[in-house]
Amino acid sequence: MDEALGWVDKAISLGGGYVAYYGKARLLFKQNKLKDSLNAIEKCREIGRTDPKWDSFVSRADLLEKQIKEKMKYDAAKKFIIKE
Repeated sequence: MDEALGWVDKAISLGGGYVAYYGKARLLFKQNKLKDSLNAIEKCREIGRTDPKWDSFVSRADLLEKQIKEKMKYDAAKKFIIKE
């Protein structure tokens, strides 16, 4: 996955746009790097809002953002339970 992340970063550096940031967010999510993943999906939204095709893509970003936030809550709750 690190190689794939390298390619996505390369695409971003070449102006890959919101789709590249979405891909980065997905890869980071798979690696359980949730804060980084959330940052990438936020950047995806920031760039995507200016694109005329964004409306057909936004549901994907919404779903991934929801999954990231749910996993963050789950991990936080898990840590709380383990401490007790």
